Amino acid sequence: MRDMPKRLPLTRPDGEVRELKTEDLERFAPVTGLPPALQRALGVRGPKKAPTKERITAARHQPLQVFDP
Repeated sequence: MRDMPKRLPLTRPDGEVRELKTEDLERFAPVTGLPPALQRALGVRGPKKAPTKERITAARHQPLQVFDP
């Protein structure tokens, strides 16, 4: 087996999670790589659905008339 650098454990001896470093975050994998059943168990939500409302804009080519009372 190759000589791999020794990594610090993510927890301290008292059981608390230590402060995470940039190197730790680089090792994390995206949750989308997990099996769907495990994602559901962890409460991961799926991709967002398309919006239900359609955006509509109206262009005015003539200025509005001003009515003086």
